Amino acid sequence: SPALVNEAGGKYALADPSATKIMYFMMGSNDSRDTGNGNPIEMRLDGLSGAYTAQWFDTRTGVKSPAGTFNAGRTHMLNMPSADDWILLLTKN
Repeated sequence: SPALVNEAGGKYALADPSATKIMYFMMGSNDSRDTGNGNPIEMRLDGLSGAYTAQWFDTRTGVKSPAGTFNAGRTHMLNMPSADDWILLLTKN
């Protein structure tokens, strides 16, 4: 859903309206495919309800790591684990 993130600079979001959201951030500073610089991401959960558990997925290693729990109905700033490309998986609690 484009409303979840500002797609400028290589940020994309896919969403199942009922539960799961997948966000792909092409933010690597040494990456010729995007203009990312590793800065924080604005995640917009304004149009959603409930709480979501987030996990970072490392596209280089396949490893998941916890990213926290976020309440819907507001915007959150996310600091990525590094200045590389990442996938964020949000699952509704």
